[in-house]
Amino acid sequence: MKAKKFKKEERFNLPEFRSACRTGGFQSVILEGMSGCFALHARSREGGLVTLVTTRSRSGRIFKNPEDALRLLHRMGATRVEVAIDAWQPVKRPIRRPDSSERLKKMHGAAKRQAEAEARALLAKAEEERRAAAGMVLSLLKRGLAEGLFRDEDREASRCDGAEEIGVGLS
Repeated sequence: MKAKKFKKEERFNLPEFRSACRTGGFQSVILEGMSGCFALHARSREGGLVTLVTTRSRSGRIFKNPEDALRLLHRMGATRVEVAIDAWQPVKRPIRRPDSSERLKKMHGAAKRQAEAEARALLAKAEEERRAAAGMVLSLLKRGLAEGLFRDEDREASRCDGAEEIGVGLS
């Protein structure tokens, strides 16, 4: 049985198709074989053809195995399904989905390198700010010592081990 062509064609993603199926928005559901795969269509109550599409690319959703499509329809509550296999060629390999693993590996690698670069920049900035803060503290201590704000015991206590590390001394 060949699926009829309708004037108006609509494209529903999975949640829209499921909702229409469960609420009785379809007259019939069609599992159409094409080449080595299957697609799902439905006739709406208004007489238009509805095609199940992917959410992102809005291209027709393809099933390599008709059992997967029938299982999905069963979960949606469909009780009758027309099967059109006039264009189905079981000896042909099914249409392959693009392999996105390489693209995703490149994207994740680039994101990781960017995150590492940002982390290095933040660490460098934090080190710079730490050195500046230590320098300010030592400057204040020097000024306090020069102005006689500290006693002799305080002078000895103000010598710190980190002063040489950041290149400032109390001399």
